[in-house]
Amino acid sequence: MDEPLLVAQLFLKEAVVTERAGRYTQSLRWTSHGRRLLETLQDAEANRKRARLSAWYAHIRLRQGRRAEAIRWARRAIEEAKTSGEQEALAGAYRTLDNTNVDLGRYEDVTHYPLALAIYEDLGDLDQCATVNNDLGAFAYYQGRWDDALGFYEKARDQWQRAGDLPSVAIASANVAEILSDRGQLDEAERMGREALRIWRAVGLGSAIAYGQNILGRVACRSGRYAEALELLGQARDLSHEIGDQPEELESDVRIAECLAMQGRSTQALDFATEALARSETLGGPATPQLQRVRGSALAHLGRLSEAREALEESVVGARGREAEYEEALALQGLARIAAIEGSSDAPELEARHRAIFERLGVVAAPMIPIGGAPRALSP
Repeated sequence: MDEPLLVAQLFLKEAVVTERAGRYTQSLRWTSHGRRLLETLQDAEANRKRARLSAWYAHIRLRQGRRAEAIRWARRAIEEAKTSGEQEALAGAYRTLDNTNVDLGRYEDVTHYPLALAIYEDLGDLDQCATVNNDLGAFAYYQGRWDDALGFYEKARDQWQRAGDLPSVAIASANVAEILSDRGQLDEAERMGREALRIWRAVGLGSAIAYGQNILGRVACRSGRYAEALELLGQARDLSHEIGDQPEELESDVRIAECLAMQGRSTQALDFATEALARSETLGGPATPQLQRVRGSALAHLGRLSEAREALEESVVGARGREAEYEEALALQGLARIAAIEGSSDAPELEARHRAIFERLGVVAAPMIPIGGAPRALSP
């Protein structure tokens, strides 16, 4: 009986190694092999290993954008972990369940992070405590609680530093860079993003490299360096596709469409955004309001104002449903500019609404897609 348990443990280690290298399909295969080895075993140790494998399977399914599968396997892992007393697997499944709910915009169901954090604290696992604090930072970022997000990221960075995990320290730094980029503090965002990318390239972390390229691509686009931005974003998209990371691939698509629109290439931006929108709705992820905003702005630049207004209004509704205030403000900014072009009395109110959100978030300059005239990078 000891041999299947030992081999299953080795398979799980292989699954972890291949995931870190960005080989998600191979990681799933190792995980499945491990579970098959344990099918006929029902002792306590086999049950604990089964819970660990299930929790890992859920994690990989989420990385692939298979959210329904991720939830199903996370719940299975939670049940197995509670039955067997496997605390580490229980915490991991809690994390995956909340990460999936965040991706789906089901914020009312995001209740498991504190449970995971308490378990990791009891286990004395500093590295995983940092991971949960980083998750909490990302959740706060999506909700527009950017000061809270920065606090969580700083806590995660400090814990990863104390754990000696330099690549993960870079993750926290890149997340801070994302907020700085959204606020229009581009020089500091670029410095932090480049340093993070240098570290990830040195250790070969594929998914992190794609994320770093995405961050730097956004900064370059918002700085008006469109050719450089499209090259970086294209690299991020290709790498995410190679890895099988559909959410990160879609995020690159969003940013490519946005960059094309900001460059004034509205027809291409519209086609790219429309195609990406179909995939976003299939995945059920948070990209739909962003893509509707890009579509609306591109349509407005092409003079199709009625269609543009409809897309931007849909973006506002979608963003508000996800409590994504930054995205809501960008869509309101587009609606305000259309209203000004049409001479609508709604223009001042729309202008006031988006400026109030920017002020609360600390945005000093925001990306602006041209509706008429020459391309523009940032607007105050």
